[in-house]
Order: sequence, then C-alpha cells, then structure tokens
Amino acid sequence: MMKKSRRKASPIDQERLLASCDATKTIYQYFVSNPGNNAKKCASDLGFQIGRVYNHIAKLRDAALLTLREERDYGRTTAYYSAVNMQASTKQEDGTHSTRTHKQDDGNSLCGLFQYKSFNTTLTESRELADPLPLWKTFWYEGEICCLFGDTGTGKSILTVQIAKEIAESKKILYFDFELSEKQFEMRYKDTDGTLCKFPDNLIRVEIDLDRVELHDYETRLIEGIEKDALAMGVDTLVIDNITWLCSNMEDGDLAGKLMMKLIRMKKRHNWSILVLAHTPKRDAQKPISQNDLAGSKRVLNFLDSAFSIGFSEWSVDIRYIKQIKSRFGRIIYGADNVISAEVKKDGAFLYFDEIGNAKENDHLNKKRATTAKQDESIKTEPKADMLARQLFTKLLSGGKSLTNGELEKQSELSHSTFNNRLNRAKAMKIISLNPETSCYSLTST
Repeated sequence: MMKKSRRKASPIDQERLLASCDATKTIYQYFVSNPGNNAKKCASDLGFQIGRVYNHIAKLRDAALLTLREERDYGRTTAYYSAVNMQASTKQEDGTHSTRTHKQDDGNSLCGLFQYKSFNTTLTESRELADPLPLWKTFWYEGEICCLFGDTGTGKSILTVQIAKEIAESKKILYFDFELSEKQFEMRYKDTDGTLCKFPDNLIRVEIDLDRVELHDYETRLIEGIEKDALAMGVDTLVIDNITWLCSNMEDGDLAGKLMMKLIRMKKRHNWSILVLAHTPKRDAQKPISQNDLAGSKRVLNFLDSAFSIGFSEWSVDIRYIKQIKSRFGRIIYGADNVISAEVKKDGAFLYFDEIGNAKENDHLNKKRATTAKQDESIKTEPKADMLARQLFTKLLSGGKSLTNGELEKQSELSHSTFNNRLNRAKAMKIISLNPETSCYSLTST
C-alpha cells in the first residue's frame, strides 16, 4: 500500500504562518541556516524550551516548510530537520511522510481537531524532552497546571509568594495578584521600622487596570491578556491569585470546564507552568481535607495536573498544615500520613511559612477534642472569628506592648473593615483593654 503524502500548503498559507508568530519564523530561519540539526540543538541554540520548539516544528512541517530525516543509533531514533525553500517548493518531496496528517489526498477530509502520531514516534520525540523539574518540592512541576486551595485566612497568598520568590531566584515569573491592592501588599511585606522586603527582580507582580476592564466578556479578555503579555515578556511560569477572577461561577460545570480547557490550551501551546489559587466552601474543620473541598465544580480537579491544600491546625493559631491532594507526575509524598507542619512567621519584612516537621493530618485535627465536645455539650469549640481575633492581638501586643488603635491597624496589615471586626471581637471577649489616659490597647491580665 502506498503511503499518503503530506498535503502541500499553499504559498499564501506558508507566508501567513511565518508572519503569525515570531518564534515560528525564528525556528524556520534557524533550520535555513542550520540544516540537519535536531530539535534539542535548536532549543539549546535559541534558548527556547524544547516543548515549545516541537510545537513550532509541527506547524512548520504541516505547512511543508520543514523536511524530516530520522537516524537510528544504538537503538535510539533521532529526528533531524531541514528547511524547505518557500518559492522553490512546489510539490512534496519524495519520502517525506507526516505522522500528523490533517487531510487526505483522496478528498476524504479529517475533522482537523486531532493530531496523529504512532506510539513509537511519540516515544521517540518525547525521549528528547527533558524530564520536568520540580518547581516546589513534589507539589508542582514544570509544565503543569497546579492548584493551591484552602479556607480564607489559611495563608494561601503568603505561601504562594514564598514559592514564587524561590522560583524567581533562577527564572522570571509573573504573579497575577487580583486580591491585594498595592498598599495592602506593601503593608504585608515591611517590618515595624518600615523597611521593605527585598524580592528578586525576576518576580513581577501584575494587577488589573480596572479603568480598562470592559464588563462584556471580561473573563475571556483576561485570559487572552495573560497569554499575550506572558508571551511578550518571554515568561513561562505564571501564578494566578485567584481563579474566580477568570470564571465568576465556578459552580457551573460547563463554565468551569471551558475555563480549564483554555488554561490547558495555553499550557500545551507554550509549555507553561501555571499555579492557580482557589478557595474552599464552608467545611467542617475537624474533617480531613479532600478533593471535594475545592470550591466550584468537581470537574475542575479532573483537569488539574496537581493540587495541594492548606489547613488550620489545632496546635496553635499560627500553625498550618500543607497536604498534597493530586499528582500526575509522581506519587503523593505529602498525603494524610505525612503532611507538612508549618508556622506562619515574619522574619524582618518577609512573611512566610516556617516548616517545623511532618505529621499525620489527624494529629492537626485533634479528633479527640471534637469527640469530647460532642459528648459534653457544655464544651464549645471557639468560633473561627474569635480565634482569629485572639491570634491577631496576642501577636501584636505580646511582651507587654501597648499600642494605639491606628498603630494596631497599621501593623495588622488588614483592611479597615476586617480589622475593626476583629477589634470588636477582641474587646467583647475581653482579650484586650483600653487605657483611657494613653488611648492605647494592651492585653488583659487574663
């Protein structure tokens, strides 16, 4: 049976392809100047990620702008590419066979949605790809869409900034901060003397310019803007805080699925690494965290490559635990029997999670206390609002400190309304007392 030849793209299609993307044109020109090189050498010489090079090579081959030659050496097949002159190429060269055929010459057209490769070709080309490196422990790897979720107040943004800061020591990263204002961010990352935290220059914070946001189809515009700007800046690692800005109704399975497909398309098209933050709905804090605790449609987790979560601990108001929920690349190391225990601390101007060891999730939940509370109705678990107020003012007024209302609010790094809510709770519980002579608050003797 004769092999079907690759469909020859028209010169207009070829010109349009080369004009559509600078990277495609750059890779084509590379093989014009360096015929017979492989994708790995191209990626190394141009400074591109190998996955990105393969994506553009596939487009150039489909447009009959590259020819393929394969050599087998020591049991390993390597693909080499050479550029085809646009003006001179009027027909398909003999011996060139596509593994990604979109249309057949007999008039029976394929739908065009799928890409076809034999298992052997898939393994051969993938073997040239470097294994993805961990971006943060085993929670998030290169080329993955990962999600960090947790209840309000657990410190998701604090941990994410810490992760981004580590990554930025070696590569540029865009942090799309849709939560904090510039002033709120500044107050979080400065010490009591006003000294600001020093971050790597590779860490770029991005805010939405609300004056330019159009309500019509703004979610689609946001995603398109993220892709366009990341490409323009040459960045392949993104953090999005948080996902609800990209889809206002995550409970709708169809809308959530469409959002995830857009993110997956960006990831595969550019070989990007994306970390998104998400909330949890109201949940029983005495129960272990599960995949069902991710806010929104259950479809979302199916699309994710990896996911992890932060939970409150009964050990202390400053203690959290970090649990691995899903991992496609490898086995789950930090599951229920080996969660990371960490304390939220501030070292100078830097707010971060200080790891203090590993433990079982049940140890943090303190189920014995919960069982006792059910048996004795007189024992009540402290409401979360009271716990947060106690945590805040115990920290700010420790060591016999005495501060005014304004000083407390400034150091709390909270919004005005949130601070006042916690101040009123603390006064109602008589955690703090006001000295009328100095107008300063201090911890009560009890």
